[in-house]
Amino acid sequence: DKLIELLSNTSVKGQQQDLEDTLLLIRAYADTGKFQPAKTLCEEALIKYDRSAILHYLYGMILEELKMGDRAISEYRNCLTIDANFVLAHYQLGNALLKNSQPLE
Repeated sequence: DKLIELLSNTSVKGQQQDLEDTLLLIRAYADTGKFQPAKTLCEEALIKYDRSAILHYLYGMILEELKMGDRAISEYRNCLTIDANFVLAHYQLGNALLKNSQPLE
């Protein structure tokens, strides 16, 4: 909780630093089981950083935790559209497809 508070109050040091701070805050929320705030923060960040593969990946992971498998699959696909070499996204997409009884691609 102290990490979340610290990251929430971090001043913006430029767009790249802002993205890195946002990713850390999303991870901190998710790591502490606060998936709804993590989801909300992802959605806000995706408005500004819609070409961030890691952000789409994290959003997919959070959506899975919230039992939103179809949306998670969509986010993993978005991630892979941006970065086809994102190995963990391939892995998570395959697992999500299996969990949701969808054919593997």
